[in-house]
Amino acid sequence: MSTPNCHQCGQPLPDSADLSRRCAACGAWNIARGGAAPSSGAGARAPRKPVLGALWQRVVGALVLLVLVGLVGGGVALYRMLRSDVQLYVDNGGANALEVRIDGKPRGQVPAASHVRIDCRSGDRLIEVIDGGAVVYSGRHTLQAPPKSDRPSKYLLNPGKATRYHTYQIEYGFALPMPNWGGFGMAWGEEDARRRKYHQIAEKVTLFPASEWADVSQFDHVLEPAPAEVQGNLRETRRVLLRVPTADYELIAGARKNNKPTQAEVEELERVVAPLLQRP
Repeated sequence: MSTPNCHQCGQPLPDSADLSRRCAACGAWNIARGGAAPSSGAGARAPRKPVLGALWQRVVGALVLLVLVGLVGGGVALYRMLRSDVQLYVDNGGANALEVRIDGKPRGQVPAASHVRIDCRSGDRLIEVIDGGAVVYSGRHTLQAPPKSDRPSKYLLNPGKATRYHTYQIEYGFALPMPNWGGFGMAWGEEDARRRKYHQIAEKVTLFPASEWADVSQFDHVLEPAPAEVQGNLRETRRVLLRVPTADYELIAGARKNNKPTQAEVEELERVVAPLLQRP
């Protein structure tokens, strides 16, 4: 089998199994296969990279891309699986600090006359509250996953129903004033006028039913006042759940059943309700 010669200078090419060979004499590149004569002519093109090597590089690149996509996708899935999607508000209306446990694990301390928010995962959970070693609350609850990922589910735990609450809704931006239709009734005498006024004052406050456990996901702000301003559309609404002293709660609740209030009772109710109607 004859040795191929360089198409440029005619000198023998070095023995090699490669498709492309470089002439040792003139440095020109030649394409040859085995003992076949190389292509000749001054217009011969420079040798191309082996096809198998380029294909392998593409395969490796595709595999690396798939691995990266898998890592990112797995990271997102793991984040969604482990991230907290429930906010548990524990309100301590007692005189002692409380410890909160979820599924037997300590999750926080609640100072006396204060509250804490504990972020946790949705699902079936055993929730316990400990006061000085004694269990003062124990309940198994199914914490629902929120319908929207940017708005967690919210629950309120009020051990021993020691605290009372009221709610209100605040409008931001453009809002039309709502007429007070209750003021158009006809009063028959001084006693009836006083009763109407008494009931109207009480109806200005929306009381939240007293319970140890409540789903409060409908509220935007729990145990904190609404901000003075928010960013959003032309008109925004926020719902708020706040504490109210137990004595004031009972006074307002009882006022709706009192049909013969005295003038002193009307003035006392006005004094109690006034601070609850303050808005930022």
